[in-house]
Amino acid sequence: EEFKFRPTDSDDPEVVRVSELKAVFFVRDFKGDSSYREQKRYGISERIGKRVFIKFEDGEVMLGYLTGELPWERGFYLNGKNSRRSGFYVVPVDRQSNNIKVFVSTSSIKDVTVI
Repeated sequence: EEFKFRPTDSDDPEVVRVSELKAVFFVRDFKGDSSYREQKRYGISERIGKRVFIKFEDGEVMLGYLTGELPWERGFYLNGKNSRRSGFYVVPVDRQSNNIKVFVSTSSIKDVTVI
């Protein structure tokens, strides 16, 4: 699978393989606010879906709400090798952050737990 996007400084689209991505962040604006500290805890906004804890291969963690169905076969655990999809969407717990939603590539995940 591929992800097609258009850089802000070009009219020519670029294509990247999903397996080469960590995640794609859908943001409110491209400037963001470097002084804002994103809240990484549940309970600060309404529940949108299933609560998930994601640990990436590079050690970064993300808390969010999984939208849609579970992207893995059974149980509550996922690693990139047993997913039936190339990725899934997560809504961050902090609704005030610059991130609106995130497409997480399963190839970049160490594990995911439904909380």
